[in-house]
Amino acid sequence: MIDIDAISLELYISGYLLWKFNLSAEIIFSPDFIRIILLIVVLFLT
Repeated sequence: MIDIDAISLELYISGYLLWKFNLSAEIIFSPDFIRIILLIVVLFLT
């Protein structure tokens, strides 16, 4: 018997990781990159 919950969890995790990777790639290559860096710096300083 196939454990459907385990398979769907695996798909969910791999999809989530791909989404995170795509999101970070978009941020890195976007024109707003400097603004995001400034935002991160502000968050770390506060």
